[in-house]
Amino acid sequence: MTDTAVSDIRRVENELLQVYDFCPPTRTTFASEQAWLEYRDFWGRFFAALSVPPARFAGARVLDAGCGSCEKAAFYHDWGGRVTGVDLSGEVLRHGRESLAGRDVELLQQSLFDLNRPGEYDIAIIDGVSFVTADTERALKSVASQIKPGGVMVFSLTNVWGRFWWFGAARTVTRALGRSDFHSRARWGRRLFHWTRASQEGTAKDKGAGFYRSDESWAYDWFGPPAYHLHSPGEILRWLSGQGLTHLASVPSLVHKDPPVTAVARALRRLTGDGRRAMGLYWLANRAPNMVYVSAVRHANPPL
Repeated sequence: MTDTAVSDIRRVENELLQVYDFCPPTRTTFASEQAWLEYRDFWGRFFAALSVPPARFAGARVLDAGCGSCEKAAFYHDWGGRVTGVDLSGEVLRHGRESLAGRDVELLQQSLFDLNRPGEYDIAIIDGVSFVTADTERALKSVASQIKPGGVMVFSLTNVWGRFWWFGAARTVTRALGRSDFHSRARWGRRLFHWTRASQEGTAKDKGAGFYRSDESWAYDWFGPPAYHLHSPGEILRWLSGQGLTHLASVPSLVHKDPPVTAVARALRRLTGDGRRAMGLYWLANRAPNMVYVSAVRHANPPL
């Protein structure tokens, strides 16, 4: 990397540390033990939809890059994985140790860009992290390089269309009002855009869910970070090809149009076909979720 790229990465990371050391973003409150089990089962089904079912974790070396407060790392361990969790924030990892409740999970305080265990892991997961770094593509590349040939990476990115289409404008507004003060950005985000929350993530108040996080955690996670990148379906597929990865599955699909749920989506699919053409517009018309999840297999001989 150039000196400028390294400088940008460290600047953004320093700001991220301020945000997440103050307000760990992923700490989830569970109403009961049953709610915790339901949450684990939900993610098990979701990973199965990505062709990485819980059974695949048994005996596998698993890298949870950007592990946050480790609720999901606990699931990977329960499914039989030998898990390493990595996060930039020591405060977040402190919460992670509480979530793990004594499970044998290795935790490392480290930048995603400084990972240095090439080819060691069978499964690598980077969920809810890469798009708040200085460079999403480089972050994914760093994680992908830790996977064995034939291993799989699962990652999430902010949906460039879908029901999250308004977020770029919302971030512009909160940055204009809050400027460099992440506390102010989070307060403005909560004040102006809290009405969007019910459609983006479940809360006990809004949907009767058994697991939820606080309004403060939501506001700091969405509006506190200095960077928050949006990515198109075509861009994601180009990254996979350039990083020696083969698309395995995605939700919503990157490669074919999911069944339409709106009249506009039905009309657009008739016009553009079932393939990748106008996929971003289709996500918007079909009310796709605010995140896209992708699983991909590393080539046996990845490109240099």
